[in-house]
Amino acid sequence: MNLDMQSIIESGIIIVALGWIIWGLRKQITALNRTVEIQNKTFETMEKRVAETEKVGEIYKKLIHDIPIVIDQYMEFTSKTKDSIIADLEQAKRLQDQEFQKLSEIRLSELRSLEQQVQRLPDILPKLEAAISILSQDSRFSERRDDQLLIEEFKERLAE
Repeated sequence: MNLDMQSIIESGIIIVALGWIIWGLRKQITALNRTVEIQNKTFETMEKRVAETEKVGEIYKKLIHDIPIVIDQYMEFTSKTKDSIIADLEQAKRLQDQEFQKLSEIRLSELRSLEQQVQRLPDILPKLEAAISILSQDSRFSERRDDQLLIEEFKERLAE
């Protein structure tokens, strides 16, 4: 019986030892599974970051490729805009010159009309002097000293 008992004790010890080993291995396997999950998530995150970085890189490549085209378009736009503004300014200047010419012609015709009126003044002067002398002889006007002074002043200015 001794042998049986010894064999049972040895079997129990072996079973307990195997149980601890299995428990330890399960714990290690669980820890390794967690590590694998974390590494998989890290790997997925890194893949996303790499994809985003590649997208940004593609954007920069496209930008660098498109810069000369955009600059050419900008230069063409500014050239057209500049030419358009110059054309508009030239048109405005022509219109302004035409308006100035019309205004000058109107002013010139006014001056000619005034010149004709001034040329008629020597013909009118004797008539005015006659009218002034008639008015100065009229008793109604001779009483008024202020009017007499105005008439004299008017005669002096006409003489000048």
